[in-house]
Amino acid sequence: QIEASFYRTSQRLIITYMLLTGVGLILFIYTGMNFYEAFNHVLTAIATGGMSTYDNGYEVIYQRSYLTYIPVTIWMIIGGMNFVLLDRLIRGDFKSVVKSEEFQTYIYTMLILIFTTTLSYYLIEGYDIWTSITYGLFNQVSGMTTTGFSLGKIGDLKTFTKFTLIIGMFIGGMTFSTAGGIKTFRLLIILKKIKITSIANIASGSIEKAIRVDGNIIDELEVSATLVYPIIHIFIVTLGAALMAIYGYSFIDTLFEATSAASCVGLSVGVVTPHSPI
Repeated sequence: QIEASFYRTSQRLIITYMLLTGVGLILFIYTGMNFYEAFNHVLTAIATGGMSTYDNGYEVIYQRSYLTYIPVTIWMIIGGMNFVLLDRLIRGDFKSVVKSEEFQTYIYTMLILIFTTTLSYYLIEGYDIWTSITYGLFNQVSGMTTTGFSLGKIGDLKTFTKFTLIIGMFIGGMTFSTAGGIKTFRLLIILKKIKITSIANIASGSIEKAIRVDGNIIDELEVSATLVYPIIHIFIVTLGAALMAIYGYSFIDTLFEATSAASCVGLSVGVVTPHSPI
């Protein structure tokens, strides 16, 4: 928790949430939204909800006021962050935020996926470089933070591009955030476990096998639970995708929908509609 008591912690959460909402509201209006649009979209961005005031989603606003793309993207990233780190950020403790291993994993993973998705938009989808950067960055951030906003027709994308978005949706945001997915903290533990196991198999002599995050040793039971959860998540997502594929949809599309549903994202390639047979 952030403070010594739950009462003071809740106060800090409310202050953090209200401050981010207020600043976001100003930026959303400044870049082109009206008050009603800004108020609704800042709430759904910071809460990684993805709901919009338009049937066609945020893209309606983007086509009219493309500069709104910048604060919306930033607020989605903030929404996927750990609230403890957000509190430190607001207090001005930038050093501890940057040094957080989970934050580093969150940012580095997102950058890698954004780069891969952007390349896929450019080389595979055939979009121009500017559109590739715009769509690749926005849709991947939306997928990984499990917000659910989108630009362009996701259902028309090729297999590889959809798969990059699936990876982002599967991983999700940080712990103690509103984002879904398996969380980047679990990804960090998995990567550390792979590293330690690989070194132990290669190196001779004794090495420390304890996993540390930000200098703290992670209990072996917690490590085991961390490794089990992604396996269960993969099983559920794959099972859901297989069941939907029975109705004649491509497996990549059903995998996309199943991952989106399991991670509470909301992005869709068009499999799940009011007219679906499932």
